[in-house]
Amino acid sequence: MIHKEISIAILSRKESITVMDVVTSLRKDLESKEFKVYSDETSMKDYANWSKVIEDVKKMSPDYIVSVGGDGTLLWVFRSMDDETPVLALNVGGRGILSEISPNNIGKSIKQLQEKQYLIDSRNRISVSVNGKTLPPALNEVYVNRISQTRTSTYTMTIGGYKVKQRMDGLMVSTSTGSTGHSLSFGGPYIHPDSAVFLVLMVGSIDRLPPIVLPTKPIEVISDHDSSVTVDGQEEILVKASEQIVITKHNRDARFVRFENKGFQQLEKIFL
Repeated sequence: MIHKEISIAILSRKESITVMDVVTSLRKDLESKEFKVYSDETSMKDYANWSKVIEDVKKMSPDYIVSVGGDGTLLWVFRSMDDETPVLALNVGGRGILSEISPNNIGKSIKQLQEKQYLIDSRNRISVSVNGKTLPPALNEVYVNRISQTRTSTYTMTIGGYKVKQRMDGLMVSTSTGSTGHSLSFGGPYIHPDSAVFLVLMVGSIDRLPPIVLPTKPIEVISDHDSSVTVDGQEEILVKASEQIVITKHNRDARFVRFENKGFQQLEKIFL
């Protein structure tokens, strides 16, 4: 029987000697087992190369991606690739709430990939557009926040024809994955990752509106003052007053490689 060559791209943008050592060691280990491997350790020192690395990986169209670093690196990988390539999250130096493995069990994980002994954990993502311009997808959340700290904005949120108009600092729309992220610090509830929903938090609302869990239907947002839109805490753009923000379910899920079916893995790691 002829076995198809398995291709893997190793991605990291964390400038760390430890991370670079892990990436180099992982690449050599994979190549010794006849995987087709793409990695570029130089990009971890030269930020200008990140976009080229992503372009190269998209052209390669790998079977898997290994994200090496912390949750921030993982969010960057999912946002940059914007497809459904399965991602194995290898945590190096951080809490690794979303990660699957550590450097201690790389060897075992490589064998499981070869033998296809894994599960695919699909998570919904958020797509956000401002005046028709679409931003990279969010795995965790989209945060709309007032810019001026001297004037409280009035936000009008429309969901399925129903309007909510409220003076507040802003609002956050989170996925179930993101319920253990930024939204948790705002008092949002934990949502099991199998739940394909939107969690909407009204931040600093005058009437103290509670968090709302909704089906993943389009949400339109307009503010009477300038705001910022932040995607996964990593990319931010300015939105002028009265410009329309549209938040929808992204048409491609984020897909994690998992070796165990642990539905409460994120929740467990929060309490470590």
